[in-house]
Amino acid sequence: MSGDALSIAPDTYSLVLENDRVRVLEVRTPPGGMSEMHSHPDTVVISVTGPTHRFSHPGDDPLEMDIPDASAVYMDTVEHSVENVGHGAGHGFIIELK
Repeated sequence: MSGDALSIAPDTYSLVLENDRVRVLEVRTPPGGMSEMHSHPDTVVISVTGPTHRFSHPGDDPLEMDIPDASAVYMDTVEHSVENVGHGAGHGFIIELK
């Protein structure tokens, strides 16, 4: 697995809360912003504003996804890089389950 998101892209991710059960990261991606390959454990993602993002996973074709504002999604453990290919800034929270 790749490195931790907070270590790989501290300009994109910031720590909001961490305890023995969860870690909460705030994520901000300006238009054109990207983070290098990193990993997350099982996660709940809450989008505040969500333009189109391109997710790249090792060995797979990139996937572009429109992330609706004020939405939530569950993701299994993942390794990916992310690029904001939309016109607006992305803002959300990632709740990593321990």
